[in-house]
Amino acid sequence: MSKFNSIYDLEKILNLNKFNNTITVIDNSNDDNLTLDFYNSRTNNNYQLKINSDFVNYCYIDAPYSNIDELNQQILFTNAYKSLELILTIIDNYNFNNNIYKRVKYSDDYNFYNHTKVEEKTKVVIDYDELKLQSKIKDPQNKGLNINIPKELLLNNSQIYELILTEIKKINSTYDYLHSIIPINNNIFTLQVNLKIKDVNIELTIELDSKLYPFFPPKIEISKPKVKLPLYFAIMNLNILKIINWNSAMSLEWIITNLANKLEPIINDYLDDSNDFNNLEYLILKLANLNKEFYNDKLNINFDIPKYNITSQNNKKSTYWKSGTGYGSGTGASDWNITTFIKEKELEKIEFTNLLSAINKVINSDNISSIKNSYLLKYILKMTTGINLLEIENNHTIFKEIMKCIEKIINIADPEYINELITNLRPTYDEIVLLFNIDEDMQGNELYQSIHNIYTTNSKDSNKQIEDICDKDIIQKYSDHMKPLQFDMSDLDNSHSYKEKMGTKLEPQALKRVISEITSFKNGLPLNYDSTIWLRVPKTNMNLFTFIISGPKDTPYENGLFKFDAYLPYNYPNKEPHVLLKTTGNGSVRFNPNLYNCGKVCLSLLGTWSGDQNEKWNPKTSTFLQVLVSIQSLILVEEPFFNEPGYEKNMHTPTGRAQCKAYNENIQIGTIKWGMIDQIKNPNIQYKNVILAHFKFKKDDIIKTVNKWLSNCDIKLKSTLEIEVKNLTELLNTLIC
Repeated sequence: MSKFNSIYDLEKILNLNKFNNTITVIDNSNDDNLTLDFYNSRTNNNYQLKINSDFVNYCYIDAPYSNIDELNQQILFTNAYKSLELILTIIDNYNFNNNIYKRVKYSDDYNFYNHTKVEEKTKVVIDYDELKLQSKIKDPQNKGLNINIPKELLLNNSQIYELILTEIKKINSTYDYLHSIIPINNNIFTLQVNLKIKDVNIELTIELDSKLYPFFPPKIEISKPKVKLPLYFAIMNLNILKIINWNSAMSLEWIITNLANKLEPIINDYLDDSNDFNNLEYLILKLANLNKEFYNDKLNINFDIPKYNITSQNNKKSTYWKSGTGYGSGTGASDWNITTFIKEKELEKIEFTNLLSAINKVINSDNISSIKNSYLLKYILKMTTGINLLEIENNHTIFKEIMKCIEKIINIADPEYINELITNLRPTYDEIVLLFNIDEDMQGNELYQSIHNIYTTNSKDSNKQIEDICDKDIIQKYSDHMKPLQFDMSDLDNSHSYKEKMGTKLEPQALKRVISEITSFKNGLPLNYDSTIWLRVPKTNMNLFTFIISGPKDTPYENGLFKFDAYLPYNYPNKEPHVLLKTTGNGSVRFNPNLYNCGKVCLSLLGTWSGDQNEKWNPKTSTFLQVLVSIQSLILVEEPFFNEPGYEKNMHTPTGRAQCKAYNENIQIGTIKWGMIDQIKNPNIQYKNVILAHFKFKKDDIIKTVNKWLSNCDIKLKSTLEIEVKNLTELLNTLIC
């Protein structure tokens, strides 16, 4: 709230016409106190509005002792606390009757909530002035979570100090219960809560965020006594500690008293008489909880969450076509937001990094034996399974701590565990070697060098055994044969649509990203008898891809092979990829409303269609693999006719079904002619072994499928389709499996 140049400015801002009262305003913008009185002869009621520069967002009303706390909390915890109009509405609606407390001229006569000085009784002796001073010295601004929240939505340091100190004072001076609270090491953001429940003394630790409190939930853990794991995890996972349920009006007193009430009937049943956890075991338990491991949801100590009036609009867009494709938009998941999702993930990263760092600091020769059968080993295996450089770059701080853990525990782990860990690290090691060969400067990357050293020090050569697949069924044989053929690095295809881009050099960050994605292709490409994707990357031009998708089952593309060319810009992934369809019958066939006969692929993810924001390319979350899967699952669909704008109105109608059937029959002819016959006769050199194997393994299924198409075909196209089926059948029969 800004300073006022005159009484008239203040009167204008306060809009005093709302009040039929005498109002006293104290402005402490400077050291001098100034009392401004406005009178209205229609009433003798006296209210006082306090504007204090130390708490510029707060307004205080002088009223009887019994009313003042409730009113000030309403004002204090209003998210729009800077809106005077809203504050005045709260005041206007609050019923003081005719109670008048007193009028004062000096702010020193006020406490924070209760405006009269009283002789304090307290359960814990705390020097609050010294505590406030010590907390400021610690400079909590550097300790809070670093989240991009507008400054106007946050409290400043002084406001946070006063709010927490007031909450501590209130808990310690209230004798309705015996619970108390004290700061740990004079830090008001780390609090020890002592609950007195029957004959049990329970010690909790509450951590408050130094930047975001009270708008971000605290963390609560039970410190003493040792309790059984279900209760331990139930407390840390209280429903009100989740961001979605948290409200800034939930005070520490409210949390403590509610938790005590929940624990009272069960606490004796969950006490654990065994030895207390050591510090390392305690931290590993927190890690398990953060990963949602061991949590027993049968123990319910959740609170009844206060209801707030929230206006919601259920304006959901409906769509008849595939979301993210040419004309589709709206996912049906209107509540999901990519920006919110990313921020939540950033919060998780901070928590995991801090916890792993704490674990690394306490691991020593005395407690390392605690790790041998602990969750930490399981967590490390989980995090190293299927990783690549892209994931490591996105979670750099987490993996830095994980590698430190590995270096400390590798000598005490079982040989079987080490072998599994090294197997997990092999793909990442291969990426790093490739990156080191391309860019020698990368050898100075501390994290990459750590992974490289761990692998080379602990890996052992082993001979791969070749499985005998002679007696396996055709589906398994197909998968076993195609798996090693899915990805390869080869020479540049001379017919590549983006050949003129071969001189484009990727930026260093783009190169690392591309290498990560390339490595993920080795095990991440879809492989299924019903539909598979194969991909080739040139050795010298790693931003020029080609890929083939086999048409999915029960679609007019079934078992056809469709080739695409792709180009990744120099600043990838800040700019989306470019993709063109090559299988167009030399420009004679449009296989889909989203696949043009010129090769254009209409997809929001590629920036070739203006779909919803959540469907577009996002440099932080989108990958080329998503592009591949989107084409496979969103474009090569069972009823592509309804991807055409305006046609969705006939969906599920006799007219619509007839139009869809006719559209599919034309595609079926094109699939046989260009996705099958032409592929067999003129196989691309990079995919020749894939193409021939595909049709050899699947020829019986293909013949069965195309004959089914023929039997269901409309008379107008039957003769054309019949010729293509005959030509294909003869060609397939020449292939020897």
